[in-house]
Amino acid sequence: MRHPIFRTIHPFLIGLAVWFLLNPAFHQAVQAQPVRQLSSGEILNALHRLRPLGRVLYVGAHPDDENTALLAYLVQELGLEVAYLSLTRGSGGQNRIGPETGPLLGVLRTQELLSARRIDGAGQFFTRAVDFGYTKSRQEALSRWGETAILADVVRVIRYFQPDIVITRFAPTAGGHGHHLASAYLAEEAFRAAGDSTRFPEQLERLGPWQPRWLFWNAWPSALRNRRTARDSVFTLEIGGFNPLLGRSYPELAALSRSRHRSQAFGTSPRRGPRTEYFLLRQGRLPASQLFLVGMPVWSDLPGGEAIRQAIDRLIERFDPEHPEASIPPLVALYRQLAPLAHLPRVAQKRARVRELIRNCAGLWLAALAPRDQVAPGDSLMLTFQALNRSPASLSLKQIAIPALNWRLATANPLTSHRMVVLDTMLRVPSTLPYSGPYWLERLPREDRYVLTSPEALYQPENPPPLQAVFTVQVGSASLDFSVPVMYRWTDPVLGERFRTVQVAPELLWSVEPDVVLFPSQEPRAVELRLRSTRGKLAGVATLKLSTGWRAEPEEIPVHVSRPDEVHTLHFLIHPPAQTAVARALPVARVSGKALSYRSFDLNYEHIQPQRVYLNLPLRLSRLEISTPVPLVGYIMGSGDRIPQFLRQLGITVALLDDEVLLNGDLSRYPAIVAGIRAYNTRPVLRTAYPRLMAYVRSGGTFLVQYNTSHRLVTDSIGPYPLHLSRRRVTDETAAVTFLDRNHPALTAPNAITVRDFDGWVQERGLYFPDRWDAHYRPLLRFADPGETPLEGSLLVTRYGQGWFVYTGLSFFRQLPAGVPGAYRLFVNLISLSEAAGNQRTH
Repeated sequence: MRHPIFRTIHPFLIGLAVWFLLNPAFHQAVQAQPVRQLSSGEILNALHRLRPLGRVLYVGAHPDDENTALLAYLVQELGLEVAYLSLTRGSGGQNRIGPETGPLLGVLRTQELLSARRIDGAGQFFTRAVDFGYTKSRQEALSRWGETAILADVVRVIRYFQPDIVITRFAPTAGGHGHHLASAYLAEEAFRAAGDSTRFPEQLERLGPWQPRWLFWNAWPSALRNRRTARDSVFTLEIGGFNPLLGRSYPELAALSRSRHRSQAFGTSPRRGPRTEYFLLRQGRLPASQLFLVGMPVWSDLPGGEAIRQAIDRLIERFDPEHPEASIPPLVALYRQLAPLAHLPRVAQKRARVRELIRNCAGLWLAALAPRDQVAPGDSLMLTFQALNRSPASLSLKQIAIPALNWRLATANPLTSHRMVVLDTMLRVPSTLPYSGPYWLERLPREDRYVLTSPEALYQPENPPPLQAVFTVQVGSASLDFSVPVMYRWTDPVLGERFRTVQVAPELLWSVEPDVVLFPSQEPRAVELRLRSTRGKLAGVATLKLSTGWRAEPEEIPVHVSRPDEVHTLHFLIHPPAQTAVARALPVARVSGKALSYRSFDLNYEHIQPQRVYLNLPLRLSRLEISTPVPLVGYIMGSGDRIPQFLRQLGITVALLDDEVLLNGDLSRYPAIVAGIRAYNTRPVLRTAYPRLMAYVRSGGTFLVQYNTSHRLVTDSIGPYPLHLSRRRVTDETAAVTFLDRNHPALTAPNAITVRDFDGWVQERGLYFPDRWDAHYRPLLRFADPGETPLEGSLLVTRYGQGWFVYTGLSFFRQLPAGVPGAYRLFVNLISLSEAAGNQRTH
């Protein structure tokens, strides 16, 4: 089977090519865990999926935009090969379950998508587009991404995947979010361009033109009513059916799949019973009936295809759920029967599915296990290989290979039923092996696009496992290769058996806490960094690479490592400039001719496969002029912002308030209390604690509430007077600010706030502003996105009794980690209102 990606010599792409060779169903999500054994019902369902040859590409903008019920229906009921193309990886969104933002949130949401795909059975694609946050404009999205570049990506995916039908989640003018509108626009443009050999001709050296037959918008009834759409251009499909082989209906599968988007708080319960989906034809001619089946390729279209169809039918008719191994011989025969057509992508994919069905019918367990979860280039690794045939079928193990290590071992081990074959070996990892890491983060994004080493990387949603073991098993007359990742296995006391893909790690890893260092004056600050080894016998020097105007002492620190996991604590004294400035400091360890600045981040969530990500991320340094009169703040954590650690750097003591303190503790000891982002979405105690919090304000305290989403509030009672949250926001981080009351204490003390304090903000001004509020509240700021009506709900302040209540949708949770000086100055003013107004009490 010819794949043009084999032409490149980049190490990641070589690994990707090997994975393609062993896994012709290459559009599916990479399996970075031991392959799950299917039940007999699932095996029979998979046999049914061998019958159709049609393909569908579903297009949206973000992880969680996809219609999971429709995907599950198309895959599991109709047996079509379906993939979801998400333009972005969702790195610009919020995170309901943890502290990850930016690139790490993109990794988390990528894994949530792949976890969802393992439930509904669809494949997954992405483009290079970076999620830069909410935008109201399709034009802004296309401009920032580069319309031609991302259109080329969508065209490339269509030409590669060769769908018969393209479906969009949104329309170019219906969907609200500018990314949504752009996804539909690009899909429609790509639908026309993919079949045109004059468009993006550079792709045609490796891909042929491909023209899908139909393009539909998977619309919702209200959108169709608003458009007064003609009924004869709309097709409906009933997808609420129950699949007895899987034991679930398609909406139930969809709920499981969608609930994997936990970072977005998308846990959902299924709607059991009938469910109708609506499709508005956008390109092509509407078929008379049997949408998603009529007009698609069938086996009889191919040479020898009718015999293949008959063989599949016999397999289904004769399948014995109590003895799935009885289907192995006819499956092997079908595997060989498909070989002459394996140059066709659709047939290659079916052949890969047949190979996996053989493994499942034999209950074949294959594993390559390591005693640790990361290894450095040039180091050695002990590996244990396991092979277990859990059926009466006659199998034998012929060979084990690890292509990345240039190692193979010929064997002649019969795989006797229920007798584990175990082989151990010590292998050296080549010093040239590249470090593991998301391929889209290998380089810094450019113009809101990820920079890839090769466009063919788009064919996979994530990197293949860096180390893979290929087991060659003789099954009857066929010699079959099964690829499994090299894994580290451990037992979690709560979750039980867990696995993590073994990563190729940098020789030295930095640990930085905090990663934002504040300089409230020109006094130098000591920074503590830790350097951990992943292999022994290393020597070099550590330095801090600083922006102009900043200085570190000492200039370098010698580093000597004798063993793996050795940790060195290094101290630098950083001298800031005299003036306000935001800068970066990159820690660098120079050893063995390499400059290593990697930090290791673990994403250990139960709903995704555990991830370890190595990133070259600098520290952020912020020189700011600020006065901080508040000594103590109580903080009600919401969904995971990092603001408490930054307040502590300003010399403020921050106490995290648990439910017991909120209900029964002494709140009067805190000059100010802050509710973190989404606290009123995530902390049910705030409903009960409302009277105590209002009494705290009334007696002289300051209560600052940061943004909450308007959906799923634990209570509507947030402030002392009514206010109504909306979805209004200002997405232009450079939007001009207008002060509505320049003399208000929030803008004057202890720091005089000017328009310059709104310079350097990132991603947005704010979100989920109130759109209605009681007259007691005083709005202090006005912003507007280009061409829109100005909004005044970003910052509302009111006196209540002797104290102050503040509600703000300003995105402090983004600005403070970015080190924005003006955001710190304004935030400190807001928590200092009682102090500045002379209402300080005895604590």
